[in-house]
Amino acid sequence: MDVMAARRKGFVRVALASKAHLVPVIAFGENDAFDTYVAPPGSLVARLMKCLKPFTGLTFPVFWGVGLTKVGCDWA
Repeated sequence: MDVMAARRKGFVRVALASKAHLVPVIAFGENDAFDTYVAPPGSLVARLMKCLKPFTGLTFPVFWGVGLTKVGCDWA
């Protein structure tokens, strides 16, 4: 299991300072809720993601889906 906040521990400090509650969460099946677009290397979307990453520290995925009403889910 990968811990996504391994390098970003400042949110704990901010939460403690603001007296917010921290709730550890493990989610299952979130990868099935949405589809993502994989940008081909050199495409406009890939270049935009690469330009934004130094400012934000992460890339924003292009995704689509409608949660519980997504077509093709066993429980929809």
